[in-house]
Amino acid sequence: MLLVAADRLTLDGMGRSDAAAARSPTSSSTEPSKATPAKAVRWSTLPAMSYSVQIVVDCADPHGLADWWAETLQWVVEPQDEAFITSMVEQGFATEAETTRHRGALVWREGTAIHPDIPEAPDRLRMLFVLVPEAKTVKNRVHVDLRNVGDDIEAVRQRLVERGATVLHTGQQGPHTWVTMADPEGNEFCV
Repeated sequence: MLLVAADRLTLDGMGRSDAAAARSPTSSSTEPSKATPAKAVRWSTLPAMSYSVQIVVDCADPHGLADWWAETLQWVVEPQDEAFITSMVEQGFATEAETTRHRGALVWREGTAIHPDIPEAPDRLRMLFVLVPEAKTVKNRVHVDLRNVGDDIEAVRQRLVERGATVLHTGQQGPHTWVTMADPEGNEFCV
């Protein structure tokens, strides 16, 4: 999950009415020069509403694609609780058709998630893979960029191709180059 924090612009040393007067194009004063002058503006981080963001990938095989991305990112697939799933089916809250077996374990058919192998925290990154009935038909409007840190881009590209990725094209802007690829289900990403 990405933690998106909100910052708020504050005006130092001003009360609410002073700040409003400083921003106002007109003043209640008969002489504009007597309006309260704006003081220094600074950014301050305040405890504010924040959002946990996860990337959601629509796919035909959520468990297989989650395995692929977990290996690619060196993350882990979140475990699912077989006892809980069985209990939900037995109590009538779910049906057997809503479950499947993946790597020998009972899991929810509709989806699974991956995350870095670190303790759970509100800002831990997460990718969710969900089953959809339709195939991918057009270019992604959003994609994942894998930032290459110290590894040869050609070696990374080759490893990904060996594991089922497809090279779509190579790009360059000034001294920066990248390879646009597609995962085994055709979702674009760049290295």
